[in-house]
This record gives sequence, C-alpha cells and structure tokens, in this order.
Amino acid sequence: MRVLYAVMLLFILAATALVLAFDGKILLGIARQGLAAFHPRASGTITHSRVVEHRDSDGSTYGFEVRYVHEVEGRRYEGSQYRYGAWHSSNRSAAEDLARRFPVGATVPVFYDPEAPEDAVLITGVQGLDLFLLLFMNPFNLAMLVGLRGVLRVLRDKEEELLGVFTREGRVHVRLEGVSALAAGVMALGGSSFVALFAVGFVTGFEPSLPVAVLTWGAVIATGVVFARRQREKLASGESELILDETNRRLSLPVGAGREARLEVPWSQVKSVRLEAHTRKDHEGDTVTLWCPTLVLTGAQAGERNEVLVEWGDEHKAEVLVKWLGGKLTPRGRDR
Repeated sequence: MRVLYAVMLLFILAATALVLAFDGKILLGIARQGLAAFHPRASGTITHSRVVEHRDSDGSTYGFEVRYVHEVEGRRYEGSQYRYGAWHSSNRSAAEDLARRFPVGATVPVFYDPEAPEDAVLITGVQGLDLFLLLFMNPFNLAMLVGLRGVLRVLRDKEEELLGVFTREGRVHVRLEGVSALAAGVMALGGSSFVALFAVGFVTGFEPSLPVAVLTWGAVIATGVVFARRQREKLASGESELILDETNRRLSLPVGAGREARLEVPWSQVKSVRLEAHTRKDHEGDTVTLWCPTLVLTGAQAGERNEVLVEWGDEHKAEVLVKWLGGKLTPRGRDR
C-alpha cells in the first residue's frame, strides 16, 4: 500500500510542477504589469498591427500582434509586446479592439524598463484577465495542495493524524463522517471558482473588466467562507464522532451504520476490533466494497454481537482505525 501511495506522490509532484509553472507565468505577468506602471514613458509609433488566428482540433484562438518603435536618449528601439503575460483566447473581439486601439501609424506612449529600454509595453497595470487567469488556476491549485497533504500524511504513517484524532474535555474524539470545516471551505472555493469562471466568462467573452474580476473573486471567497462556517457548526454537534472516555473506560458510538442514537459501550464489553468487507451496488449498478471497522461485543445475555462503527471506501484508512482502536482497547486498558 505504501508503494502505491509513493507512486501517487510522484504523480502528484509531476502535476504540481506543471501547475506551479502556469502559476509562475501568470504571477510573473501580473508583477511585471504592476511594475510597468511606474516605468518611464517614451513616444512611440505603431509599425505593425493585426489580429492573428491560431487553429487546431479544439477550434480557433485569437491574439494581437504588434510592433512599434520608440527612442530613449537618442537610441532607437523596436518592441513587439503590448503587455506582459499576454494570452491568446477564443474572444476575437478583444483582439480586434486592441488592433483598433493601436493602428499602424498611431503615436502612442511606450513604457520601458529603464535598465533595459528594449523591454517595453503599451499597456500597464493589472487587468481583469490577470485575475481571471488566477481564478482558472484556483481549482488546480487547491487539488494540488489537497493531494500533496493527503499523500504525505499517509506516508508519514502517523495514525492519529490520518484519522483526525483530537482531544476535547479530557476525552479522545475520532470524526468518522464528514469533512473538516477547512476541507469544506476548500471544496466550495474550488467548485465556485469553476462555476464562476464559465458563468462570468460566458457573459464577458472571458475578457472581464477589473471591477468584474474583483467582484467575482469576492463572491468565490465568500462562498468558501460560508461553507466552512456551516460545516464547522455542523461538526460542533459531534454527532459523527467516536468518543473514547479513558477515565471512565467507556466508548460512545455515533449515530449511523444502523444506529439511530448514540450507543454507550463499556470497554469491558469489547472483545476485539476487526475489519469487515461489505459489498453493495452503487447507483449505477456496479459492485463496490466498503470497509467496515467493527467492534465485537460480548454480553452476559445476548452473547457476542458485531457493531459496525463506520463504512469507508478507503481500505487503508479503515485498517489504520482498526489498528489504532485495537491498541487503545487492550486488556490492560479495559475493565476486567
């Protein structure tokens, strides 16, 4: 199993490198655009201006191609970028607007790097497209972070960290169902980023103005915060938590897995903890296996009976819970 997770880590690292490369390109463009606003300017003349089209199997994308000349301290330079971090898009009208804004023969201000006057642009400052590109990368960045955290947590082989064990009021809690408030917020942030990208992009032709992009980001962040708060309130009830009271040597089993109310179990009734595999049909009719950490309980009248704690699709996590809980409920720690 650890070999499988090691392979997964290598795959995630490769994907992470690709995601970070795109992030770096976008952030570098934003940084350079912001700094360019403070660069000196010179008068320049447009010598070439046209819309370019690139066709492939996925359709056509459009960009703006420009060349211009400018002079700095009597020396002539030629530039070919209208901004840093320019991208082609499916929005032809945006490229056409730039061609009309910078026609051949027009005299325009050119913003140049004083340390390298040949490095110049015609447009400065952060634009809506810059923030929209970051929004596009948001789901990928979040998936990258979640994947790295999950695999590294398994490879570190820390049982309590994998299970999310925590202590409250002197009792040990294990959350068996539901994600953390942070995870809920992250998932909502990623999902709302994806929805907003296409909803706003469809209306604006994927060329939103800066105010629209800022408002979109605000809505996405607010969605993540709302979902995180709701999940935190839900988890605060503790209804999905297995509780170990080591002082009184009792277990409190949560609602679920056939229980309609919490079940209090003395440690002395726990004969063993084992892992059971249950199969069932999913909504598509396919057979799936659920891994069920199960308590084998003894009673003076009823004999032995099994009490399923939870049903998980993750066999490794279920094995870890069985091992960890079995270690807690050793004969030394139980009533005799």
